[in-house]
Amino acid sequence: MKRALLVAAILILQAGTALAAPQIKLPECDVVNAWAGQVNPADTYSIAPQLNMPRAFDDSRLVPVFGVPALSWTVEDVQAASQAMVKCYQEAGKRRDAIVANALAAANRTLGGTLPRFNAALQKSKADADAAKKEIDALPNSAELDRALEALLKSNPAAPDGNAYRGLPRELVEPVWRLARAVPMLANNEREPIYKALGERRATIQAGLSDEAGKAIAAAPADASGVLGVMEARQRLAAIGDAATKSRMEQSADQRLKQIRDALRQAKPAAWVPPDCVDLYRWSGATNATAGVGLAGRSLMTAFLDERAVPLFGLSIADWSDQDMTKFKSLRVLCQGQAQALAAMPGGANSELVQLANRGRWVDGADQQIADAKLTVTAYRQAQQAVAVATAKVEALPNTAASLVPLSQLANDPAQAQVSQEDRVKFANVINAKRAAIGAQATEAAVKGLADVKVASLADLGKLWTYAVQAGGTIPDQRGQQTFFGAFSKAMDEAAGKMLPEFQSKLAALPASIEGIGQANMAVAKLTGVADIGRLPAFTAYREAAKTRTDAIVKTVRTEACDGLLSSLSVGSDAKLEVWDGYKARSLGDFLCGLAENANTVNAYSGAGMFSSTTTLKLTPHMESLQTVSLHKAEVQAGKPMLIGFQIKDANQERKLSVEEWEQIARVSVVGHMSDLSYFCKRLENTVPDKLPAADRILWLRCALHAGGLDDRGR
Repeated sequence: MKRALLVAAILILQAGTALAAPQIKLPECDVVNAWAGQVNPADTYSIAPQLNMPRAFDDSRLVPVFGVPALSWTVEDVQAASQAMVKCYQEAGKRRDAIVANALAAANRTLGGTLPRFNAALQKSKADADAAKKEIDALPNSAELDRALEALLKSNPAAPDGNAYRGLPRELVEPVWRLARAVPMLANNEREPIYKALGERRATIQAGLSDEAGKAIAAAPADASGVLGVMEARQRLAAIGDAATKSRMEQSADQRLKQIRDALRQAKPAAWVPPDCVDLYRWSGATNATAGVGLAGRSLMTAFLDERAVPLFGLSIADWSDQDMTKFKSLRVLCQGQAQALAAMPGGANSELVQLANRGRWVDGADQQIADAKLTVTAYRQAQQAVAVATAKVEALPNTAASLVPLSQLANDPAQAQVSQEDRVKFANVINAKRAAIGAQATEAAVKGLADVKVASLADLGKLWTYAVQAGGTIPDQRGQQTFFGAFSKAMDEAAGKMLPEFQSKLAALPASIEGIGQANMAVAKLTGVADIGRLPAFTAYREAAKTRTDAIVKTVRTEACDGLLSSLSVGSDAKLEVWDGYKARSLGDFLCGLAENANTVNAYSGAGMFSSTTTLKLTPHMESLQTVSLHKAEVQAGKPMLIGFQIKDANQERKLSVEEWEQIARVSVVGHMSDLSYFCKRLENTVPDKLPAADRILWLRCALHAGGLDDRGR
């Protein structure tokens, strides 16, 4: 134990070199022994934020013994006290008082291990703090300095946090941060007056800020610059610590802002109005704010459309001056700073402003978008004005057909391509309304003109039709045309009904000849002068009458041709005999004429006689040799005997025919139509029917009817 005490004393002596006289008093050993018994290294009290001293070194305990507070001890004082404890330790050893000796040894170690180190650290921290405080005192008052001092004074002195100074100017942060780093080892009694002085400095700064803000608010001009000035002053109010003063100043700022904005929104002409930051970010972060819409041949962000921008800023972006653009940039800087400052505060990230700013922060750097939007909206407005001029011209046009050409030109005004779809629809509606007005007047005139066309004969029907075609061409719209042609159809119905008896009379007078067939077929167009009758219900009765007369003449002419053939063959009364044609029974005369109609030359006929029941028919199919067909009566259908071919003979052979074989021959030769009639008619081209053999006249008639577009069978 004695050795340990001596070692401690030696170490204390070695801590200094040139020793000065100690300032402490050296009491008797009984006083030193009593104090040493109180020394407990684990029982401490705070002397600085990061320093704890054994409680036995407290002034109330140490000064009565040694006469000088612990924090004022020099190295010489420590050495003198250590020597005194060594002396007392030796005396206790002589008395064999182990308790006192141990207490003295422990006290000597604690003294030597604590005071020299602590006092050196405290002295350095004081020097650093005094230097930093001096630099801070030299700084001008400002809201930023107030924020830096607030961060220092409200932080834990034992654990300075550099994050609290983020965003502040470097020239302010450096001295305040050096003070903050010195404070953990700065004696509490040294820190307290510094903090008090800095707190008073803050009060002075806030009083100045309050006064400055109040003056700025009161002096703000009633224009956009005034709004921005008050907004900036209101942001500085956040540094004011006094809640009542801060609330009063904020209310004053808000009232002034409302007053100026209301006046700007009532201004004539309209003025640019800086909105509140919350409203700014609500606008920029609105649904589809950044979505592009086509305008003036360009893409414009939806946010810059007049319906979104004008309610917020008071002006269309097309009307923003260069000064307005500059003020808008200042507004965005203010709002960005306000949102960032609020986000850095506890719980600020959940505020409405920060949330909106996160959604609409594109506007913070939107210089190019704003410039582009101004160009686009300006071009759009110019296009709107051009369309408005075109609209006025359209409305000024008279409601006459002469206006159709200029109306068409105005309808294609290129300015339409640079306005919105809604604008284009409105302009199209104006065009359509004018076209409808022109059409209505043209329709009215055309309908009235129908009464001026007098129909006294069949030929006058053509005049009515010609008028309708010409008048209908002057009506530009479909509805008007429908109205007019409805009136025309009614007029034509009445006129055609009146002239129908005359038409029927002229049909009846047509000759029953080939020429008469053609005249009857063309009678409607030729007699009425109306070429296109297919669309007119008024001529239905005319078409039916012409068809009936045509069919009648065809039947008459065919009958004459067929009778001529039968006469040339001397068929006589046999013409009434029935023949099976493969489908049904038909008269022999009709059967023979059918053969001729299908390009078969009927050469001769001989009927059954007294001595034979066979009927013989000689014919020459087209492009084939002469054939002799023998027919006799047979019961083809129950109870109904009729002629049927049973044998056929040509130049080389003679063979029997089954019923099925006869049916096939009959169907092809008599009943069936030829697939290419023009081929069979070719040999009859440029012939006169009266000059043809009777066997060819029926085919010629069929060919003539087919060439005229009529039923080629004439039935």
